[in-house]
Amino acid sequence: MHLTPDTMGNHNLKSIIREGTVENVKEYLKHEPDMKNHVFRYGWTPAHLAVEYHKLDILKYLIEEEQADSKHIDNALSNLLHHALHFAEEHFDIVKYLLEGGQFKFDNAKDEHENTTLHLAFKYCTLKQIAELNKYYKGCKELFQEKNDHHLTPLALLKERCKNQPESLVIVERLQEQIERASSDDEGGKKGGSKHGSGDDKKEGSGIRSSGSKHGSKLSSSGDEHKGSKLKHKKESSGDVHEEKDESKKHSDEEKEEGKKGSKKKNGKKHSGKHKKVKEENAEKAD
Repeated sequence: MHLTPDTMGNHNLKSIIREGTVENVKEYLKHEPDMKNHVFRYGWTPAHLAVEYHKLDILKYLIEEEQADSKHIDNALSNLLHHALHFAEEHFDIVKYLLEGGQFKFDNAKDEHENTTLHLAFKYCTLKQIAELNKYYKGCKELFQEKNDHHLTPLALLKERCKNQPESLVIVERLQEQIERASSDDEGGKKGGSKHGSGDDKKEGSGIRSSGSKHGSKLSSSGDEHKGSKLKHKKESSGDVHEEKDESKKHSDEEKEEGKKGSKKKNGKKHSGKHKKVKEENAEKAD
């Protein structure tokens, strides 16, 4: 329904958003600029109404041109992304707009039933849409542990939805495996990183200590051998000196002995010559 300026006067902004066009909203806000953040019943703002009535063009206009408050929380503690996800199956374009524009992201903000936006995505989006949203919730492993007031995680909600659809359940279980593997890989990488680092440090430290001990042993052993060698050499040298002294002494004693013998011989010869001479003199006298 297109509202003209004449007929628009009988409508408030809520009905204009519901029944009119983005041009009608522009025209209305020209005259009532403060209404862009007006809070209606249920705590809904014009932006909430644009989501409720699936008017993406009006939502874009309010956020991008009017700079309307996009972070307002309604009476059910829902932000715009919570609100949009309730209609995601048929109006996924609004969900994509809020995420792609950087207005919102999957986080731990919860509505009155303690549902995060990931809970609602897994509750209302098709499996194909959930796969498409992967780039937005990838790496948010802590959000998969969050529970709502029924103590259900996002994956538990999805399983509950698909419990009577075997083919869908297989896809969900595969999705769960991928998420759990990604989470365990991240945790393993962090722990492994710190563990590996400390392990290497310890190992390396241990290796250094071990190597140092071995090296020290070798040094000690070599030192002892060197010391022993010195002592041995000293002893051997000392032994050689003693042997040389003994040999010298022995040689000296032998020389002395020979000297004595030579002296005796000499004396004997002298004595024998003298005796012969005496004999000859006595013989001459006798003649």
